[in-house]
Amino acid sequence: MRTVQGSLTGYASPLPPSGAHVADALEEWGAALGRHLADHGYAGPFGLDALVDTEGVAYASESNIRRTATTTPHAMVTRLTAGSAAPPPAWSVAKGSTRTPMDFDEALARLRASRLAFDPDLGEGVVLYADAPPDGRSWRYAVIARSAGDVEEQETALAEVLEFEGG
Repeated sequence: MRTVQGSLTGYASPLPPSGAHVADALEEWGAALGRHLADHGYAGPFGLDALVDTEGVAYASESNIRRTATTTPHAMVTRLTAGSAAPPPAWSVAKGSTRTPMDFDEALARLRASRLAFDPDLGEGVVLYADAPPDGRSWRYAVIARSAGDVEEQETALAEVLEFEGG
């Protein structure tokens, strides 16, 4: 989960290196829950949420037996990069507000002109994954790249190209 001043702004994968022990715990807990669900005949998406305290201890907080805020973009990224020869990508989903309204065609044209638009052959780029926002300013996007560092670089460029507030 990504937050700014305690407010949700989106999600990113994989977890940063400092969260490796948390990732290990989540993997263990997720596998155990998956086995339990499979033993009861369920074979579908689910999510497992956790909190990490200031000491770095992880606590499971809830599970959702359905598509969730992270399983849905993960499925999208998996589908979009299936034809790419690149290894599993890093990705981020978030929402940015532009300084001035624009329609979908203008936003896409800016992405293409700056070479940020998703390229299926490379398995990288920016995807506007919801239709044009009613206000023309609040854009939901995914950034897919080879590494977390590349995701960060593309997000910085995206903020400049679409002229996000605070970007």
